[in-house]
Amino acid sequence: MRTRVADFTLEQSFTLSQIEQMAKDGTIDSAIRPIDSIFAQYPAVTAKPEYEKMLYNGNRMALSCFSDYRADGSAEPVRVYDWNGAFIGIYRIDDAGLTLKPVKIFME
Repeated sequence: MRTRVADFTLEQSFTLSQIEQMAKDGTIDSAIRPIDSIFAQYPAVTAKPEYEKMLYNGNRMALSCFSDYRADGSAEPVRVYDWNGAFIGIYRIDDAGLTLKPVKIFME
């Protein structure tokens, strides 16, 4: 039996009957985690405000478009946020190491 997926453990899970009860009680929000919590193992970067239009359109973006990107030679994905702290999606550095390209956008 699977007891863990990424950072989620069996202890953090709910049965269907527990979820049904939370829905009836109006407490279902307590069971919902922010989408970016799934990717907590990846570093977070923030787009500079002047580049948010590019960010919202899902463009590749130069590393200089981010206020806190630290090039370390890693190809590890990063969590990307707008200047206001809203989670946009998961990006990965391109093969040339010059831009971050979107892997998956979660923006509402």
